[in-house]
Amino acid sequence: MHDMLKSEALMHEMSIAIGIVDIVVESARQDHATHVEQVALEIGQLSGILPDFLQVCTEAAARGTVAEGTNWDIRIIPGRAQCLECHASFDFPAFMTPCPQCGSYTVRPIQGTEMKVVSITIDD
Repeated sequence: MHDMLKSEALMHEMSIAIGIVDIVVESARQDHATHVEQVALEIGQLSGILPDFLQVCTEAAARGTVAEGTNWDIRIIPGRAQCLECHASFDFPAFMTPCPQCGSYTVRPIQGTEMKVVSITIDD
């Protein structure tokens, strides 16, 4: 990947990682936890988030917090879409993928655009 694109991707993922770590740290604070053991994340294949970069960025953003040393379990949610012409549902690995039933590009993603914290496992 070109260095400039890599830098932009890292900046994008870092801002997301900071938001995730803020959520995790606040949740731990509310539970009076001293350490976060694991955080499970779901990242949609179509979300535009690069999981490897997000992994590095969450580890960096967590330094000096109760989330430092956390196991970041990042699960990829595959893309799915529904055709608005023939109503077929199908695997949708990338935007601009036509409907395999009728060939239409008039489709709506129904899965794979999400990014969410699924669970936080803490130490008391």
